[in-house]
Amino acid sequence: QRQRELPATQPASLAAVVFPGGSAPAPTAGGPGSPPLTLKQLQQLPENRVCFDCGTTQPPPQWASISLGVFLCTQCAGFHRQLGTHISKVRSLTLDNWSPDQVRGMAEMGNARARQLWMASVPPGYVLPTHDNLSAFQRFMNDKYVKRKFAAAPPAG
Repeated sequence: QRQRELPATQPASLAAVVFPGGSAPAPTAGGPGSPPLTLKQLQQLPENRVCFDCGTTQPPPQWASISLGVFLCTQCAGFHRQLGTHISKVRSLTLDNWSPDQVRGMAEMGNARARQLWMASVPPGYVLPTHDNLSAFQRFMNDKYVKRKFAAAPPAG
């Protein structure tokens, strides 16, 4: 059975690490002032070539949650659909049409920033469940997104 252990390091705060200054600048092709990245370019960023929830890289994620801003494998996209559209709205990276605002939302979050939000308080040594144990994986997804068990505390203010 394949399992992944999460690193023990945790971000200091969501406001300071994920959204310094209150907002997250969207990545651009050539730095500030250049055009924003396309969906295909966002998909090719190293952090987005890994499924946000299970960590698989083969095949690379072909799905995304536009409401959470994360890139997903096919199996995890199915779990996100089960969570309901009030939590996660799933789109195909290749089959669905994307609005500029949806692409911008993915650029503003992406897997790296989302990890700092949704996995901020994972206990050291926590072992992620895998697709091999579907009931454990479903509980993990429910804990993560419905109960927000691992999410960063909201910024004070």
